[in-house]
Amino acid sequence: MDAVGGETDEDDWENKARLNEIVTNISSNRSYKWWRSLVAILGLAFIAIFLWAFSGGVLESNAERLTYLPPNDFYYPAVSNDMRYPTCRMSSLEGSLANSSSLLDYTWLARAPYVTTDSLQQDLDTWFHQIPGVEDLQEMVDDFRAKEDPNAKIAVTLKLVSVPDPLTNKTTAIILIRGTVNQWDMLANAELWGAAALMQVLRFVIPLGEIWSPIYGELAKWSTGFASRSLERVSYYKLSTKLAEELKQSKMFDHVHVTGHSLGGGLALITGAQAHVQAIGISAPNALISGIAFDPPVTKEELNKYTFNVVPDHDIVPRLDDIADEFQRIRCTADSNKAMTLCHVPMRAICEVMYTCGSGSRPVFCECVELFGYPEPVASKDLNYTFSEFCAAHHQG
Repeated sequence: MDAVGGETDEDDWENKARLNEIVTNISSNRSYKWWRSLVAILGLAFIAIFLWAFSGGVLESNAERLTYLPPNDFYYPAVSNDMRYPTCRMSSLEGSLANSSSLLDYTWLARAPYVTTDSLQQDLDTWFHQIPGVEDLQEMVDDFRAKEDPNAKIAVTLKLVSVPDPLTNKTTAIILIRGTVNQWDMLANAELWGAAALMQVLRFVIPLGEIWSPIYGELAKWSTGFASRSLERVSYYKLSTKLAEELKQSKMFDHVHVTGHSLGGGLALITGAQAHVQAIGISAPNALISGIAFDPPVTKEELNKYTFNVVPDHDIVPRLDDIADEFQRIRCTADSNKAMTLCHVPMRAICEVMYTCGSGSRPVFCECVELFGYPEPVASKDLNYTFSEFCAAHHQG
């Protein structure tokens, strides 16, 4: 007999009544209601928290240039007897910055697209003052966008920097992707990583949730399938991946890298995995769960091989989605009541890496001391002014 049928009208009515009673009992069960409400509340709370945390990038949208001291006058020595950041030099990184302060350089480059200057070139000349020929290739990006996105429908900011290596005569192209700067970017974050965030909440609340980790990617892909059109509108990574692939095929560059902060960092990780180029994200959302839903999909092996994420303490954004094998946790000294937002600010990450790894040949700037309370840098020679005097005079001027 069919579950809701019957040989007579009376049997049919009786079976339907039984089925209705079963469904009613399940849906009205207190435990079921409790778990359903808990998952819904935690899911909404998690998404609200990570959108709020993404606003840390907005704090540095339209950021001012840093207050650099004259090169070679002051420096931060690497903290001695400290093994917290074994990736300061990122020895597996290929390209022009592999033998220099590579982690510091990429942390600085990830912030560069936020700065409101007419040209990135002035900042590049200051930061890489000991590497002649570092160049802002914005015209190349503009030509690429005119071809691939003539109507400017893809709302992502890309910059391109070329860095020569004087020792090998090889050149590295570095794509810079700007992070969250407005509410539209925050909505893009929610659409790209919202399903992964919900899977993380689900894993947290269900018993033995970790054992189901292998299927969360498929569930995220299934859930994003209902919003395929809206996801297509925020698939900013398609443009950056296309640029990376074209640069790889070009004979102008020997290496191609990509970096970014926040949303820009997440897009950088996706681009690196898709285009098979080395990618460094700063405070970036990850892609192990959501990667299967991207077009083309990215695999765990690709993320482990090509991507690296810098994860500040208390910053919730780089906890979105599951992290790949290669990452570096760094300290954040912000007050605990504001840490979730302030630890996402890219300038703070630069200061932490510079202070702990050492500034090397890169110039130090006033804001690490003034805004975040780091110790003053060391004078490299006898000077007729102090660090505090320079910074105070600059602000007065």
